[in-house]
Amino acid sequence: MTILRRLIIAVLALSLAACGPLPRPFQQEKSRNNALLTLEDGTGIVVLQPESELISDPESWAEAMAEALRARDIPASTNHGNAGSRYLYSHITEESSGNRGKSVSVLWDLYSADGKLAGSHTLDMELTSDAFKRAPETTIKRSIEAAADKLAAFAGTKPRPTRSIPGYPDARIHVPPFGDAPGDAGTSLRNAILAELSDSKLPLTGKATSKDLVLLCEISLGPDEGGTQKATIFWRLRSLEDDEELGVIDQSNYVPTGSLDGFWGPTAGDIARGAREGILDLMAQLRADS
Repeated sequence: MTILRRLIIAVLALSLAACGPLPRPFQQEKSRNNALLTLEDGTGIVVLQPESELISDPESWAEAMAEALRARDIPASTNHGNAGSRYLYSHITEESSGNRGKSVSVLWDLYSADGKLAGSHTLDMELTSDAFKRAPETTIKRSIEAAADKLAAFAGTKPRPTRSIPGYPDARIHVPPFGDAPGDAGTSLRNAILAELSDSKLPLTGKATSKDLVLLCEISLGPDEGGTQKATIFWRLRSLEDDEELGVIDQSNYVPTGSLDGFWGPTAGDIARGAREGILDLMAQLRADS
């Protein structure tokens, strides 16, 4: 199947007090929620950041668990939940461990929306607090992956209803990490596009197989032009099975110079909503050509 369609997303306006009126990419639709990751009622898990002096980056810790749960087809977020969301807490402490002295223990508690404990999992890291603080990222990731396996066993989420992708009935969409993305786009924008795809009932997966599709994101920031710079985002939908590009969604606009070097905030949601419309248009084109 050879389909290549370039979709241009419209750009709306934003007023910035310091710089006068400037265009803002993909202004939020008034009727839609601004949460970076929307969870369906009764299915999603909100992973909360731990409060422990043993964790230097609690945000990354929580996001790593959310990512691990999503890879197991469990909707998870580190942002906002809803009335039916469950909440996952992690407690990191140093406990006595018999003849080995003290070692770090991680307790994961999953609570239902009504505040009842739904399940727990405890992992002995077999590391002292000093060793835990110095542990490489791969060691921490392995422990989170192991905990995610246990948590997934009793998470009890119901399957999300999804639509099939025209021409690729067995495929799901995988959104890999963004790599060298500016600011926190690798987390905020990736979460936002996953939210929009999930909200559109598109089938998602945390681990792609040869039959799946991959949605790649490329972000380019141009040089300063009198206080503004051009931001360009490409979303490329590729078929792994056919090894071909199915379509490209372009988004571009001028933003205040440096504004995307740190926290993206609501801008990530605005961009993802614009990209979603382009992706749905692309799905319609796939349906017409299949």
